Amino acid sequence: MARDRFSERAITRQRRKQVWVTVGVVLALVVAGMAWAAWSSSWLGVKQVHVQGVKHLSEAEVIDAAAAPMGTSLLRADVAAIEKRVAELPLVRDVRVDRSFPDALVVVVSEREAVAWTRRGGKPWAVDAAGVVYRPLNATPKHLPRIVVKRGNTDAMEAAARVAADLADSA
Repeated sequence: MARDRFSERAITRQRRKQVWVTVGVVLALVVAGMAWAAWSSSWLGVKQVHVQGVKHLSEAEVIDAAAAPMGTSLLRADVAAIEKRVAELPLVRDVRVDRSFPDALVVVVSEREAVAWTRRGGKPWAVDAAGVVYRPLNATPKHLPRIVVKRGNTDAMEAAARVAADLADSA
């Protein structure tokens, strides 16, 4: 009789062990399947690119510059490379790219703001607070100060732009 109880306990322990092993294997397969789906399949693939914060740029210009890898998993999309490509646009001061699950990238752009203007090639150009000459203007702006420095003198341009930005902030 003692042997029967011992045998029953041993069989019960063996069954519990088999159940735990089975549960572990099933969980591992589920996790592996989800990881594969998220990383490699088009289930979480980039299907949309949303642009925020543009005033002078068009959404199409930003999307073209981003060259987002459509269809590639959001987890594998190289957001740093996308940020770098968008940051090369002259009007972009700062850019951030976020993943928006399940299928979109969000490109948040901060455009440069003119604090002054300068003349280049006979045309007025906008100058931002960092002294970057970044876009031609249609007309001479009456509400912005003009910066006149020797072309190529970036230190003088930066200093003058900081002064113009400070003046705009205090007004």
